[in-house]
Amino acid sequence: MRFMPGVEDTVDLYLKMMLGMVVVFQIPTLVFFLAKMRLVTGRFLWRQLRYAILLIFIIAAVLTPSTDPWNQIVFAGPMIGLYLLSIGIAWLVAPGKDVPVRNGSPPLKLVFAAAVMDHAWRHGSQRRRPRTALPFPRSE
Repeated sequence: MRFMPGVEDTVDLYLKMMLGMVVVFQIPTLVFFLAKMRLVTGRFLWRQLRYAILLIFIIAAVLTPSTDPWNQIVFAGPMIGLYLLSIGIAWLVAPGKDVPVRNGSPPLKLVFAAAVMDHAWRHGSQRRRPRTALPFPRSE
């Protein structure tokens, strides 16, 4: 009996692990948008921490290529850290900390400041430049 690994198996393993990690590292982004839509809060996520840890270890068991518990812990550690980071993000994006909005539009001061800055950026550099002769001779 000889061990002859195939390229397809190795590539399949790498793709599975990469896809899993890409999905896992989107947890803070997903929580940010859910908190902005007021579907989750930092307090809710903190109260559900034990269920989240259980779910994280189940996901780590599925993503881990071996049955070794140390590999599962290595996979679950960053996920728990990202979940805790997500709790902080949800706390920062709390609904009470939003910029006040009137009638579904941003405050007039912000719109005016953005318009002034845009105008200064587009036209400010042209006024400061002194008129000089062309750097190259003009062909006639």
